[in-house]
Amino acid sequence: GWYMVKSGLVDNPAVSQYRLTAHLISAVMIYSFMFWVALSRLHPATERRVHPMFGRTAALAALILLTMISGGFVAGLKAGKIYNTFPLMGDSWMPPGLFALDPAWRNFFDNIATVQFDHRVLAITTFCLVCAYWWRMRKENLPGRIARGVNALLHTATLQLILGISTLLMMVPVVLGAAHQATAILLFTVALYLCHSLRRV
Repeated sequence: GWYMVKSGLVDNPAVSQYRLTAHLISAVMIYSFMFWVALSRLHPATERRVHPMFGRTAALAALILLTMISGGFVAGLKAGKIYNTFPLMGDSWMPPGLFALDPAWRNFFDNIATVQFDHRVLAITTFCLVCAYWWRMRKENLPGRIARGVNALLHTATLQLILGISTLLMMVPVVLGAAHQATAILLFTVALYLCHSLRRV
């Protein structure tokens, strides 16, 4: 945390997007570990069979985490302050200058337009895959608590998408921005819950 804050105390009074994202992810990892341990205490495994959908659930959780990482860069660069339109970015689907920086890989971390574009793509992809996952899981004979978790995943993803678009259109008011971040944690929490539940069924 101090390493992140210190980056905003020299010359430019803004924290490094790299340090901000690292701080965010380290906090999420600590929280995830504690949540997983708590689930193991509350719901100890009774069976040895891994559910066939466990792998897809874990992949979806990883995608949610990747989208959160992308959001950290959006916050660090204040990329939500530009292209405050949706679904277009200005007048086009892809903004100009996506690869304006050299070397090209820097655009994914330092180019404000590219960072926002990446977050849009990841967020929409995540939402679509959550919908597909929910549809697929409807065919499974799931215990009640897991079925409720699947429904919660869809509802939380829908709320998160609405919050994200609203935050962008309104140029990131603090309340909406904070709600968007909190809902991201909630969405990841539900995905972790499903991973834990499907690990042993």
